[in-house]
Amino acid sequence: MYRIVIISDTHRHIDYVVRLLDNIREFDMIVHLGDHSSDAKKIAEMYPLAKVLAVQGNNDLPSLFAPKEIICDIENIRFFITHGHNYGVKYGYERICYRAKEESARVLLFGHTHVPLCEREEDLLILNPGGYNSAGPSVGIVEIENGRAKGCLYPC
Repeated sequence: MYRIVIISDTHRHIDYVVRLLDNIREFDMIVHLGDHSSDAKKIAEMYPLAKVLAVQGNNDLPSLFAPKEIICDIENIRFFITHGHNYGVKYGYERICYRAKEESARVLLFGHTHVPLCEREEDLLILNPGGYNSAGPSVGIVEIENGRAKGCLYPC
């Protein structure tokens, strides 16, 4: 099984992420969905064996470290990874889902709303980890096994 920890909107609050990662112990990748994607650099230094991907959020400065979007195959599954603000996700998910399907993605990862979401629309797994918010921080996990991705949310 390939395990990916999904974080977003950390806003320099990474203590809950570190506690979770220390408890999980078995993960292969960390994906930061923006808003203080520089936190991903700190996390990468703390967990050098995990691959770390990050995208820019609306509160991030443009950088070479974090592109605006990533479209990639992980364990032979196409992912569409973005912060979400460019797709108006606070007003609905139609545009971002359409874009993910245009890219033949089977997993859509986004943040920005600070509202955790994990659901499936047809063959598309849609996950927003929520991040740091007043209801309590949360993260997402995507597990890939036998060519299938499943997601879940973890309150921290």
